[in-house]
Amino acid sequence: MTYLPAKVKVSWLKHIDTQGVEKIELYRYRKYLHRCDDYLEYGTKIHETNRVDDGYYVDEVKNPSDWAYAAFSVNEISISPCIVTIHTVYEDRDHDGIEDNVDQFLNDTDNDGIDNKCDADYYRNIFKNDNDGDGIIDECDTDDDDDGILDVDDPYPWDYNRKLKVIIGDSEYEQDYPDGAVVGLIASPNSTDGEDFLGWEGEVSESSELITSVTMDKDQVVKGLFGEKYFELTIEQRLGMDANGNTVNIPGTYGSVLGAGQKRFAREVGVIAQPSAGYEFMEWQGNLVLDSVSKYSPSFSFIMPEYDFTLYAIFKSA
Repeated sequence: MTYLPAKVKVSWLKHIDTQGVEKIELYRYRKYLHRCDDYLEYGTKIHETNRVDDGYYVDEVKNPSDWAYAAFSVNEISISPCIVTIHTVYEDRDHDGIEDNVDQFLNDTDNDGIDNKCDADYYRNIFKNDNDGDGIIDECDTDDDDDGILDVDDPYPWDYNRKLKVIIGDSEYEQDYPDGAVVGLIASPNSTDGEDFLGWEGEVSESSELITSVTMDKDQVVKGLFGEKYFELTIEQRLGMDANGNTVNIPGTYGSVLGAGQKRFAREVGVIAQPSAGYEFMEWQGNLVLDSVSKYSPSFSFIMPEYDFTLYAIFKSA
């Protein structure tokens, strides 16, 4: 914060004996000087007057607390050996009732901690804008929408926060985010009493993914949908080897298979292949990773994946 020079009113009382006194000279000196001779030698004469009674002079300095003053009576022969009595009164430049020498805010009329040049309440700023109502005019404000993001880093420095409402099952919460913010969302199926995640409802980036995001370019409402999720398991029969030992791939009915149909996601599913007379079970095939035991066993169980798929029961001629 930059301050103008402070005005310091320096007043003095006349000598008891003014006979022969022709003028008063006023010197300004650094406070660390303590001898009269030093005041004259190292100080600076800032004023003189032919009035030899009580008087005053208004000085202007940047840091009043660094300076002291001495007034000398002068006759035609010499300067008096110290000192006309000094009474230094600091100006109240900002008219806030606090003298400048103890005023923490030297240019703050209402003493609210905001310099007058930036204070929206200062009378000279009455026609200047304060977008976020924080008491600091826009030309001085580094965060014009008061969203906690500095204007230089804020893609929307003049906009206010946006409200996000997220609904998950029977629960919901609301939170404010800066305009334009991208908010990440994670659905947690475990928090909904065993239900499956079905998707997001609202303006999200990925509506079917557990992890998604929403852009806060306006107030947003996002709902996480949960329920029972089912996928289709199809089981088909194939002849993999004929009676002559040749490898073939012939669709048909070579026995019976159990377990096909709508299956709930992430639940255990059991399948069984029972060959008809004249056939033997060989193996299972399909886009399911099977260990060596399950692959060649006519019955096994697995966890239903999150997609429809077909399982092939492969038979051979006995």
